[in-house]
Amino acid sequence: MITITLADGFLIYLLLGIGVVLGLWIYYDLRDKSLYQAERSKAVFHCVKCGKIYAKKMEVKRSTCPRCQFKNTHLEF
Repeated sequence: MITITLADGFLIYLLLGIGVVLGLWIYYDLRDKSLYQAERSKAVFHCVKCGKIYAKKMEVKRSTCPRCQFKNTHLEF
């Protein structure tokens, strides 16, 4: 039978706890990155004609307003 001292038991308990926290952190970070990538890669447009604010894919430099069909450029912050 393997004997474990009290200090070794605490160390194993601590390392397992840290491992679980790090594993969950990495899992949720990768999951959120894939889930929200589409939302983060959108450009915001503001129609100067009717005032509507809408979002389209980031690659688009000019977009047609869904309300009044006016061509707008994306907002720059």
